[in-house]
Amino acid sequence: MDPTIRQEIADAVKAAERDQLVQGATRLLNILQKHGLVVKQQLVPDQVGTHPANRDGLGLNSQDIMELIAAICEVGFDDSVPNPLCIEIPSTDRQIHGFNKVLVEQSNGVLPELNANVMKYASISCSHTNAALRCLSHGSAGCPGMHDDLMVLGRFSLELLGRKDPTFLAACQHGLTWRVISHQVVTEFPDAPSLLQSALNASGHLGKPEHEVQVLRRIYNLIQIQGGKPWSDVKATILRSRPACSAAAPYMHRFVQKMSFGAPGLWERVETFLKTSANSGRQLGPEFFESLACEPKPATSDACIYLRHAMLLAAYTIPVTKFLTDQDVKRLLSKDLKAKAESANQLIIKCWKLVRDHQSIKLDFPIQTAMAAFEIDLILMLLHKRHASLVVALTEGEAACKLMDSIEVLQGIRPSNEWDGSRPSTSLDPQGSNPEETVRNFTDGLSSPEMVAKEHGFEVGKYIRRKADKCIGKIESFHGNKVRISIEEGPLSAGKAELSVEVLLSGKWKVIEMKDKPEQVKFNSPVLSLEWQTQVIKAQIVQKLWEMERDCQHVAANLTVQVKPKSVFTTAPFPKHQLKLVPASWKVDAVDVGNPILKDKLGLCLGQWSLAPGADPKHVFYIQGVYIPDKDGNTNKSFLAPFWFVKSSTKAEEANLEFHPKVLKYDKENRHQQVPILRNIKALSAEEELVCYIPAKEPEPEHLHILSAPAKRQRTKGSTA
Repeated sequence: MDPTIRQEIADAVKAAERDQLVQGATRLLNILQKHGLVVKQQLVPDQVGTHPANRDGLGLNSQDIMELIAAICEVGFDDSVPNPLCIEIPSTDRQIHGFNKVLVEQSNGVLPELNANVMKYASISCSHTNAALRCLSHGSAGCPGMHDDLMVLGRFSLELLGRKDPTFLAACQHGLTWRVISHQVVTEFPDAPSLLQSALNASGHLGKPEHEVQVLRRIYNLIQIQGGKPWSDVKATILRSRPACSAAAPYMHRFVQKMSFGAPGLWERVETFLKTSANSGRQLGPEFFESLACEPKPATSDACIYLRHAMLLAAYTIPVTKFLTDQDVKRLLSKDLKAKAESANQLIIKCWKLVRDHQSIKLDFPIQTAMAAFEIDLILMLLHKRHASLVVALTEGEAACKLMDSIEVLQGIRPSNEWDGSRPSTSLDPQGSNPEETVRNFTDGLSSPEMVAKEHGFEVGKYIRRKADKCIGKIESFHGNKVRISIEEGPLSAGKAELSVEVLLSGKWKVIEMKDKPEQVKFNSPVLSLEWQTQVIKAQIVQKLWEMERDCQHVAANLTVQVKPKSVFTTAPFPKHQLKLVPASWKVDAVDVGNPILKDKLGLCLGQWSLAPGADPKHVFYIQGVYIPDKDGNTNKSFLAPFWFVKSSTKAEEANLEFHPKVLKYDKENRHQQVPILRNIKALSAEEELVCYIPAKEPEPEHLHILSAPAKRQRTKGSTA
């Protein structure tokens, strides 16, 4: 490539990377077109794969492809709408072919196989549109209810497509007209495809907005490359395409950084399932991710990272909109469910280890789908979430047993028989829809009554209330099919009672939270509050300062204040004891004696005082307050007291001011603290610098450690010195 052209391209790339994303990308394409490095070319769908930079490496979403086919058939195909852009694959490249092979394997049969000898280009935009054309032209399986008028025996038919939309059929047969970027550009500037796809996202050229999962992948990639940098350092890079989930991005970053790198391959496994099963129109929002990324309490406890990712799977893929919310996340990670959540998290780890370490089990997409269903089952079980379209396990063992059954059906191998004693429930909602099914679970001997009751929240120590008469009892113990309770409140006389588990689960009783009895506390008068008294005294001191400053205003009129270096000069003569400077400040603080913060306090100390016998002694400080006029010269808010700018000296002969009174007293009867002022100790002439005398502190002698004299050795007879 010509050096001049290379430099021109490099400048456009740098501009786009810096802050002019869309403008820089448009400029880059114009430069490439000017030098013949971009050409327009019609390409059949099988010639074009997907570039790894597409959607930040997320690739294709199978559900989006199916929905796109249905949407185009509904409104009609217009070949002028797509704005396809692709790159010419360098002959030495193997990464792009490998990436597309993985996409096909993870699509659960949606995407047809790609021939490496035919695929010569990789799309940066319109990837889902081209994938839809490939699915139609190869007769892939469609979705019943969505593509019924396009399918024969469950597969797409080009003949039916031609009857419905001839233009759409022509696109399947002949392809789109692409702008093709030369392989030379990609070889010289490998980051250019990523840059261009981000710009297309930002400018809205893509048919689908950026999904939260795509932004999660971008965050994951960035952390892998740059490490765990704070959000402020990576914010510009992550949000440069202006995704719709910008408000949630800080919490998404915190979640990925703290939770997704805790186990090898965890995020990749979750992402694989989401790419084929998550609806890209579903956004979970900032509150959801803020709750999902919260720190465990205490910090040393299990963060349950597998369970948090299972919650993410469930929230994105359950076919019921907003079935799981941020409140469900908070409940899942609350202290009430802490033990159960940790147990479920360990079960996920155990089952994954069983599957991963088994030499005969192939970790293909159906197995990963079964694992995802198992994890979602655990989430719904823990939260007691039920829906007519969902079959939810009642126990951990039941969920694990269902997983083992699925693996055995898929690959003919049962990794473990540990949970065979738990049989999957046939009831969708035992408590609310059909109590007889719940009873049958344990009356047939398949599960213990206590276990089933516990799964519905009826545990020992819980309070329950009968709906009929508001009778309240406390569960004490289980005995076979019976539960013993103590009567706490209601029409029944206090004592013990016994009822069957069938009745407990029939909907006649429900678990309640007992409110604590009102706490009786001794009344303390606010007037006796030491803190309140402290605030009153501080206010009185501020009031006194204001009055003193008001009475001494005539002094300030005959002074000049120098700020840097600080100094005060007279502009008129003052007789002895007639110049008085007040330590004016509205900042007054009271600090306990002995508090380390005293070392850093600036200002004037009034000494120690106590409000009551036995109360901690306090120091009262005036903290220097200086407010210089603003840049426009506005003096309404300015505040400058000469007291704080007077120089000091430890030599009495150099000074002309001193503190008065020298000994400060606190008037307990009138609750007034004496306030010191600076007063001239000699007559002053005009243009004389003010210097305050402050006696030097005598240095404290260093501490000496007294050594005890060594004991004299006793002499015995016959010993010599």
